Amino acid sequence: RVLALNKADLLDPDFDASTLASVDGARAVLTSAATGLGIAELLEAVAAALERPAAYADEGRAAGRTG
Repeated sequence: RVLALNKADLLDPDFDASTLASVDGARAVLTSAATGLGIAELLEAVAAALERPAAYADEGRAAGRTG
C-alpha cells in the first residue's frame, strides 16, 4: 500500500517528514502537485507495490497461455 500525502509545499520548514515514513502499514510519500515534489518517489512506490502481470499485451499472447 502507498499513501500519497499532498500539499507538502505548505508544510512548516521545520516539519520532520521522517515521522511519516510508514502510516498504518502503508508507505507514506509526501507530494506536492503544485511544485512536483515527491512525484517521482510516488511513481516508484506505486510501481513497486504493483504485481507484475503474467504476460504483457505486446508479447502477443494471453496471460497464462504458453504458445
